Amino acid sequence: MKLLSCLPEGCPKMSPWGKVQNGEKIGEETYAVSTASHGGIKCYPKANVRIPAIFRANDGWYEEDCDWAIPVIFLGNGPGTLEDAHKTLKNWHWKDYEQHFGVVLAPGESRGKDRVCWTVSNAGRWIVTAAWGDYHSSVPQGMVGCHAVRDEDQTNSRYYLVPREEYAARNVFGFVIDESKHGIWTIIQVGIRGFASEQIHGHCRDLFDAAERLIPIIHEEEYQRRFMEITKPT
Repeated sequence: MKLLSCLPEGCPKMSPWGKVQNGEKIGEETYAVSTASHGGIKCYPKANVRIPAIFRANDGWYEEDCDWAIPVIFLGNGPGTLEDAHKTLKNWHWKDYEQHFGVVLAPGESRGKDRVCWTVSNAGRWIVTAAWGDYHSSVPQGMVGCHAVRDEDQTNSRYYLVPREEYAARNVFGFVIDESKHGIWTIIQVGIRGFASEQIHGHCRDLFDAAERLIPIIHEEEYQRRFMEITKPT
């Protein structure tokens, strides 16, 4: 949709994303707008009240990524096709979609629902959040070194080795560690500049150099203890 740089009569001049730079009237009391950073659709009260309450935004604003589909489906106004609008609504508002339309979305119909189901089905299991290939000096050839957490608890993590081919075939939402076959990665050589930079917050360069001498790292707990010792303020 091509937006006009000269705002049409009735078009809002401000939006939740800042000053409106371009706008176009796309229906009765309905305008598509863009700003320097984002955009969306504004529905004034007469139009907004026609949208079902379960989807209705109190302020009448529907942002362009996740919510544009709402005025398209229920008002017939806006960019894109009706088919694309339904796909978007299923992905981003799947619970409300099921409730309003009286359907149960099947696997593959909603990425949002699929992600929630995947997360629930893997609760309590170790999920990979970072990985190193065998370019890393302590990762064996053909393997991937993985950092994993359980239930998104970043304070409780483990390291595992996973065959490269198996990791490459991972689910779109992540890789789940199988403790019965994926071995613990006990010899960890993670560069201090990438692994612990957040822990040293502006300490001087010689602390980096001192910490680098700790590599190779023996084990995570031992490494953290030794690292904290050398970075302790004097």
